[in-house]
Amino acid sequence: MWKRMKMKRLLSGLTTVVVMVGIVTACAEQDSSGLSDDEVARYSRQLTEALNNRDNAAMETILYSVFRRTTGLTPDQENPPGISETAWHIILCRNQKALGRIITEEQFEAMRDRFRFGAMIALSVSDYAENTEKVIQCGEKSSDPYSIHMKRAVDWVNGWKTASGEQLYKEALEYRDKKKEWKFYELLENYLLHEAEDKVYKPALYDRVQRAFQENDTSYGLIYLGSLADDDYLPAQLEIARRFRLGDGFEQSNAKAVYWLQRAQSLENRQEIQDRLDLLLAKLLKSEHRSIETWIKYNISPTR
Repeated sequence: MWKRMKMKRLLSGLTTVVVMVGIVTACAEQDSSGLSDDEVARYSRQLTEALNNRDNAAMETILYSVFRRTTGLTPDQENPPGISETAWHIILCRNQKALGRIITEEQFEAMRDRFRFGAMIALSVSDYAENTEKVIQCGEKSSDPYSIHMKRAVDWVNGWKTASGEQLYKEALEYRDKKKEWKFYELLENYLLHEAEDKVYKPALYDRVQRAFQENDTSYGLIYLGSLADDDYLPAQLEIARRFRLGDGFEQSNAKAVYWLQRAQSLENRQEIQDRLDLLLAKLLKSEHRSIETWIKYNISPTR
């Protein structure tokens, strides 16, 4: 229903983050992380400071630095030409094991959303689907802490399939409240919203309608506002009545405003709805009364 092309364009430039968290690769066994104990202590100290200061930029810089140190590559060199798939997995697993040494269990929990973000991309972008399955298998077999947390993140994303629309929407709102802290929270929020919409959860659909109006996508907003109102979603009925009454997005029509207020009142008998109806009914012409009677008689929902 809601096209995801814009989201995929946003994700296309984020493969660095996917590589950084190691979500897109299998976890081949590797004896060494490639870091000395002194390096582990230094990186761990820096990461602790960044987490305590909620400094996301510093945190990403540290993770990129570990990636370069353990692989000899920059994060944008995803699956470089000339390196076999097996060799690439081993290289990335070295980075993964290094992070498993650097990050404490408490810090892993604090970075939970970073893992979720990486898993979301890995499972949402088709190019990574096959490698993601290898990550799941790796997490099941390995006691490496990084693998364990990756698997938890993958399970979280896979859990969207069985979660209710209400659960997904509630979690989307939690990320919305936090999105000023980290730029990718908004992408997590949007993906959860999409999943809730796919489950036809009306509050999520109405949320998208409101955002469409805020983004001046009035054609989408008006079409789906009318659809939700006709599907007896009370907030949408009150909103479409308001817009018809004021001529906001629609041609002004007291008759159509009254029609939708009457349907809203039949769903939930509220005094404030009745007060609005009384004010509008006093202004209606006889021809407008006849229009409302016709809409009701022939089950016509005036949404334009």
